[in-house]
Amino acid sequence: MTTTMSMKTVGGSVGSPRPSAFLYRNAMLILLGVLVVAAACVYPNFLTPANISLILVQNAGLGVIAIAMTFLMVTGAFDLSVVPVFVGGGAVYAVLSSTVHWSIALLAALAVGATAGLVNGIVVTRFKVNSFIATLATASVYSGIAVALMGTNIINIQSPSARYLGTGTVAGVPMPIVILVALFVIGQLVLGLTPYGRRLMSIGGSEEASRLAGLRVNGLRLSAYLIVGASAAFAGVLFASKLGAIQSTQLNSSADLLLNAIAVVVVGGTSLYGGEGSVWRTAIGLIVFAVLDNVLAGINAGQPAVAITKGCVIILAVITDAQARKRSG
Repeated sequence: MTTTMSMKTVGGSVGSPRPSAFLYRNAMLILLGVLVVAAACVYPNFLTPANISLILVQNAGLGVIAIAMTFLMVTGAFDLSVVPVFVGGGAVYAVLSSTVHWSIALLAALAVGATAGLVNGIVVTRFKVNSFIATLATASVYSGIAVALMGTNIINIQSPSARYLGTGTVAGVPMPIVILVALFVIGQLVLGLTPYGRRLMSIGGSEEASRLAGLRVNGLRLSAYLIVGASAAFAGVLFASKLGAIQSTQLNSSADLLLNAIAVVVVGGTSLYGGEGSVWRTAIGLIVFAVLDNVLAGINAGQPAVAITKGCVIILAVITDAQARKRSG
């Protein structure tokens, strides 16, 4: 027994994580620390409460979608239709809030988003269409419906109370920040501590093993699509509520919302293949991207520089994730 323990100690691979694996696993946390320090040095206003509030408010919608996308991606699936659902949810809220109470308009927008997610889930789970292809196709359908119904008109929110979600405050804290923090906490608790969250992880780890274990794989994955659809619509509500209007041209203006949402989840450490991920790590990914955006805007970086920088961060995240798995496995 003594000989065995000595061999393990010499090998350094049993009982304690390898330093390199630890560094790779926490690379994005390290990058975030470096970014914050660098930003504070080159951008004097970076750490002011006003700037931090601005960063979080601007990225609240992205964060809402990224939280939901984490639930879906841990099952090993994707949803590429979030942008038209985002615009559609905002439009439904803007139209209805002029005639009914904003809470009813919100429920209607969530129902529209959930319906879009339901369609995506049925196509993927019942008809066994690859999630990438299925949601790419439904994204085209949803975009067409949005343009057909909205035209090029600007849909204004007439009721001042309907803008509370985007412009109101709670104890001086902007509502989008309150909502974002609450959803991150709820998301982390559900995905990390409940049987539902563990079952979603199990599907991503091995769909066949989950099925043999008696899990309702199709139903669980369908529920994740519902969450993404409703969340994308809710993000659209936040957007419309903040600006007071929405237009179908937002389909093009918000086109990078999809890539950014997936990138935030991946940078946070959720596996592209499913089976592993957490909402609190998605929060880290969101902060990394938000800080990057803020700093690049602060130094007046051009669009090419922004795109190149974000692309490099995503590549770095994928490489470090692969290396971490290689060393820990």
